[in-house]
Amino acid sequence: MTTGGANALELERTLLQQLIDENAQLDRARMARISRTLADGSVGGDERDHERFLHDRFLDVRHVLRSRADRFVVDRFASPASGRDADSEVDYGYERSAPSAVLDSKLMYGEPDVAGWTASGVMCSSGMAALTVALHVATYEFRAANGRLPSIALLGDYFETAMLIELLSTSFSSWSQCGSVSELVDTRADVVVIEPVRYDWDLHTVDFIELTAAWAVQGAPWSVIVDPSLTPGAWPKQQLLATLAGTRTATVIEARSALKLDQVGLELANVGAVVVHRNDLLTTAASDPDTLRNARSVLGAALPPRSARALDNSFFLNPRWRRTHVALVARNNEAFARSFSDERGLFETVAHPANRPRGIDEGEGSVRIAPFTVLRLEDDDLLGYRLLLGVIRAETDRRGVDLQFGASFGFRSHRHETIVPRKRDLRCLLKVALGARGGPAMDGVINLFRDLHALGSMDAVRRHFPDVRPIELAL
Repeated sequence: MTTGGANALELERTLLQQLIDENAQLDRARMARISRTLADGSVGGDERDHERFLHDRFLDVRHVLRSRADRFVVDRFASPASGRDADSEVDYGYERSAPSAVLDSKLMYGEPDVAGWTASGVMCSSGMAALTVALHVATYEFRAANGRLPSIALLGDYFETAMLIELLSTSFSSWSQCGSVSELVDTRADVVVIEPVRYDWDLHTVDFIELTAAWAVQGAPWSVIVDPSLTPGAWPKQQLLATLAGTRTATVIEARSALKLDQVGLELANVGAVVVHRNDLLTTAASDPDTLRNARSVLGAALPPRSARALDNSFFLNPRWRRTHVALVARNNEAFARSFSDERGLFETVAHPANRPRGIDEGEGSVRIAPFTVLRLEDDDLLGYRLLLGVIRAETDRRGVDLQFGASFGFRSHRHETIVPRKRDLRCLLKVALGARGGPAMDGVINLFRDLHALGSMDAVRRHFPDVRPIELAL
């Protein structure tokens, strides 16, 4: 299979040059040097050499932006001087509560203007910090308005989200984790937390049309928290707000990581985003935008000044850049998921929203994209996955395929990892996360996994690769 290597790499070069041009003023000398290298870059060799050359230039841009941030904070204290001794460029008394006003404002630029709702937003130090702030705000405002603790229901599967809710459970009257829309609605919870694409082994999706139709019959929750870290800008927020405007829902809160897909794959700094939409008909004394900023400060969840400086660029939180990056990552991962034969093979399941069997998760209100694919062997035995990782490493080396072993997703290049969600039973899954760049590396990854799938079983893998040793994993 080919993804059109020359065209894909030309697109990568065009995006890189745009990135350099838009951010030249941040460090004119070094950006000009990267631009000249890019223009003069007759790398010779084949398309793989060209791809690596472009990848290195993206890393050059990343280095400029991160080192600029380092220089900004290297001589500053976490508790800076004030009064006549204050530094005019420092706008905080304590680093843990730094305001990040510029990025907070930028966060709101792309928010939908929906009648009946008023929005406010803040940046946080991570996606988990953003979700923590969202839960505290929802709980505090519910209790202030209703005089009791709320019940919480989660329709999502990211393990740290469930752990966070459990840690905060003394602030709730009860909490439950649900496996379907109907189960979520039946809980009649006061506050619900939803992942549009659930971080489970099958990447199940939530049908928001089915969800809001059920709420119209049984009653909507008081607060809805949505974590679209896998699909920022690609879930039906505007439709959800319009549907809930005339209900008892007082707040719709988006809380997500902005590390993954908002930074064009460069991972300049860890960061989360929280946007609270308040129902104008249900505003109470507690429904104050300052509640959000105060919660961030008190919880020590503010974005560090170094991170804020690194993210002060043309592409972070820019809707156009995010749409482009999300679309490229989504396209490449869909191509990977669809590349597997329908015939039975090594992988028992190839889970991706675009690869769902007919009749499952096909509702019009479901998100159909994801930034990775989940592969599972018939036997979830840890040793089998360790051996498979050894084979992948050996074959990527032999074939010259650029595929890193590592966590996360949404980079420009491609990654894979084995995850053991529950240490008590050591069952595993394999996650393959293609990045934004098409070209020879992506083609190589697709061809490698199709070849492995065609082997049919782990017994065949062992026979085919008798000298490969399993990879050691830190559990």
